[in-house]
Amino acid sequence: MHKHLAHFERHRLASETLQERPSSIGLTLENLTQYLNLVGVIALLLGGVGVASGMQAYIKHKLSTVAIVRCPGAPPQQIFAVYVIQAGCLSVIGVAVGAFLGIAIQTILPQIMQDFLPVRINFFVAWEAILQGIAVGLGIALLFALPPLPSVRTVSPLHALRISALDLAVTGKDPWRRRLYVVLAASILGFAVMQTRQWSHALSFVAALAIAGGLLVLTAHGLTRLVLAYFPSGWTFEWRQG
Repeated sequence: MHKHLAHFERHRLASETLQERPSSIGLTLENLTQYLNLVGVIALLLGGVGVASGMQAYIKHKLSTVAIVRCPGAPPQQIFAVYVIQAGCLSVIGVAVGAFLGIAIQTILPQIMQDFLPVRINFFVAWEAILQGIAVGLGIALLFALPPLPSVRTVSPLHALRISALDLAVTGKDPWRRRLYVVLAASILGFAVMQTRQWSHALSFVAALAIAGGLLVLTAHGLTRLVLAYFPSGWTFEWRQG
């Protein structure tokens, strides 16, 4: 075989021995597995962004209630702990429902696809994978739910009388929020390393996510400024808001 390699290269032909074929298939499957793992990470992060958006809207709606509760003397730490417990309970319920749906789909799908597959698929519950998924899902949900919560720590009892000042509590700077963002970024990196098992791939993936997120933020700010500057003011309310 080796004596014909020069002949193959001269005619731009590729060759593969029986011993090289399994390793090639194994490498292809490994790359496919890493790709699907990263797709799962992206899906999980998108769910985390949804959790953060929902929690942000919920906290903004509850700031007037927080201001009223602060009037009798409730400490900010206690109010913060209340909303952390609420976020934790909702995360546990969401993760439990997701795990139940996953097991149900895994039970039903082989029965639906058995007529289309050439092999028989035996169903079994991989409890280790389920527990790992529950732990990761719960951790990601909590990490994405926490950054909006420090807003309740900066609400003053006077905000109960000045409702217009509540927006400052939402957008104000808080060192705890920055620390939570650092912990969130480190957790995403750790989860990417756990899925890819290679630091270089995980760092590249997180860097690409950061660049994509930055581009989306810049695009959103740019579109907002363009609409405010050039959108016709004479248009009706439906066109201006829609």
